[in-house]
Amino acid sequence: MLGGNSLTPVLGLQWADESEALVLSRWKALPEASRYGAIRGALERADVLLAALKASAGAFLSDFLPSSLEQRLRRFGVELKRGLETGSPDPGILEELKRSAARHLFANRNPERLEAVEMACRLSRWLQSRPSGKPGATFFSLCQEFVDSGSFVDSAREHLTVAESLSDLAEGLRALLVRVTETREEMNHRFGAELAKWCTAPGPSTTQIPLEAVVPAFLTPLAVSRPVLFVVLDGLSYGVFRSLGSELTAAGWRELAPVSAGRRLSGLSVVPSVTEVSRTSLLCGTLKAGGSADEKSGFAKHPGLLSACRAGRPPVLFHKADLAGPGGAGLSPAVLEKVEKAENRVVGVVLNAVDDHLLKGDQLRVTWTLANLQPLRTLLEAAAAAGRLVVLTSDHGHISERELATRSYADAGERTRPATSSPQADEVVLQGPRVLSPFGEKLIAPWSERVRYGMKKNGYHGGASPQEMVVPLAVWTGNEDVPAGWSLLPADTPAWWDTDATQTAVPGILPAPVISPAAKKSTVGKAVAHGQLELAVVSNGDWIGRLLTSPAYEDQKGAHGRLQGMDDQVRSFLSALSEQGGQATKAALERKMAMPAFRLASLLSAVRRLLNVDGYPVIAVDEASGTISLNKDLLEKQFGLV
Repeated sequence: MLGGNSLTPVLGLQWADESEALVLSRWKALPEASRYGAIRGALERADVLLAALKASAGAFLSDFLPSSLEQRLRRFGVELKRGLETGSPDPGILEELKRSAARHLFANRNPERLEAVEMACRLSRWLQSRPSGKPGATFFSLCQEFVDSGSFVDSAREHLTVAESLSDLAEGLRALLVRVTETREEMNHRFGAELAKWCTAPGPSTTQIPLEAVVPAFLTPLAVSRPVLFVVLDGLSYGVFRSLGSELTAAGWRELAPVSAGRRLSGLSVVPSVTEVSRTSLLCGTLKAGGSADEKSGFAKHPGLLSACRAGRPPVLFHKADLAGPGGAGLSPAVLEKVEKAENRVVGVVLNAVDDHLLKGDQLRVTWTLANLQPLRTLLEAAAAAGRLVVLTSDHGHISERELATRSYADAGERTRPATSSPQADEVVLQGPRVLSPFGEKLIAPWSERVRYGMKKNGYHGGASPQEMVVPLAVWTGNEDVPAGWSLLPADTPAWWDTDATQTAVPGILPAPVISPAAKKSTVGKAVAHGQLELAVVSNGDWIGRLLTSPAYEDQKGAHGRLQGMDDQVRSFLSALSEQGGQATKAALERKMAMPAFRLASLLSAVRRLLNVDGYPVIAVDEASGTISLNKDLLEKQFGLV
């Protein structure tokens, strides 16, 4: 093709720059829906040419070739499985492999796959961060451990079950799921043993509230200070709540926490963790078994709620049958009217979307978003318009179906059976004043998430695992008005959820990050040893100070008059991002800067307007992974710091 001549490194790099720039310009010029189809043919031809040059093994170095993405994902799966077989995967290597896959041109064509890779990195960090010994723990400390860390594990591992066509990646994800489940089972065992002790003599806690105490001790004081929408999402597990909570934050809602606790409170399901006793006890404010009629009556007549309401406007509760609008479309006007009028101090709604999904074993993969919970989205919009606080909770959580073992007992429920025989090694006997068992004074339930007694479904509840017993008590506001005694809840993600800035990449196995054309050309002519690939490094020195005093930065502030006086915030933002290695997730920055999500979103928007001159991505945001990146080379060029 070159007349027998070889390309020099200088010409080769220039050719690469021009080729990539051409592909990117065409990609960006095309409508999003047709990009892949229009570009794929040319890039597949490039793969054919690479094969003709007998260089297909190096395709992974490209951010464009179709075979590159497959190779990168296979390498991730192989490394993940190898690490699990030899001990634990190296989070640093996995993180670099993930980033290389995420920056590929076609990466977002299958976002579920990228989410699985992201969650695999997180769970690998979790496995490595866990202490080797069994810590001494009380029942309430185990509840808090589940809330602070275990609930995030549950949220992450749901993504590992994605249907995957690449065998190497699929095998790695399966191996990780097995390891994580084994580790969770150890935690479940300790929880079940402590739950059995606590049930015999339930003691109080400041952060975990029995569900029968939620209405008198939690909801009533809130309703005295503000109108409240009380949403009971039947079957909502803490793992599902973690996904839904980020949706609410993105929609502009702000989560609150009691100042005295400094954290979100949680609810403890009644035993057994089933709707008939837990939801009725929650809504009636006392231990009680019953149905929807009992719940409506108990909620409307609760003395505490009545005292918080105006005369003639008692608390009102709506169930599934009350919510559908005329012809089954939308939300009932009668329900909306109650929510929209703030003089109706307490409005309760029971949503069954999660519990209904657990009923069948099917092939649908549900993501819990506001778009998939239309009644909730409409209710939230009405609550915001009325200035209501929103309390989101559940009557119990659930475990997911993952090839659970089946055992048959007469009169057994999904995960509850009568104590007519001794408990097996993965079961526990529960008895005490909070046990409302149809079998008598006590029952047997599995602490393991690998056992069921009923027919196969998508998920189950009734057992003694923390996933079923511990539920969120989340308070949200749609405005800046925060009730007395409450404050904005800071980011509560665990340290392992985000990339550790101290992790270092391993040279020679990964492609270098994509950098600006100007930065690339500055490296032309430099010798690069075979197999050695340079990684971006944030240099030391007060480069932020030089930025803030540069003429170009002053011009940017002048062009955005409303952003005058933000130098301190810009410095804090860039310092935090730099300390994270120039790249961090939004959650990591929230924690680093001790800043609520909505405030970081506002600051990020302002910083990008100031620094992204003419649209060049000095500060880039990958919305799929929630990652914020700093291109320091481009910043120095744009603001004349070099």
